[in-house]
Amino acid sequence: MGYYLEFAEHNKAHALATTKGVKEVSVHEAKQYVPNVVCCVYNPGQGFWAAGWCYSKREYNEFSDPYDRRQKRWFWVPDEIITATYPKQFELAKKGEL
Repeated sequence: MGYYLEFAEHNKAHALATTKGVKEVSVHEAKQYVPNVVCCVYNPGQGFWAAGWCYSKREYNEFSDPYDRRQKRWFWVPDEIITATYPKQFELAKKGEL
């Protein structure tokens, strides 16, 4: 779990939910959209939402681990939002090389 998206808003799940072009999806739907998936995980000890990019099926599997009981929200995110932060990595992810 190594790439995260940053937003000015502290609640990254809310920031994504209110971003034009982003669509909230179920954990099961998310699998078909990799690498255009961001999983927002709530970290209760620190009181914030992190926005982790699922750039591969392996990364998706880590975020969707059924033993990880943290609250999560899943989002399909357009290319341009991810490439704004990780342009080279996104191109590699699209080819399955990341």
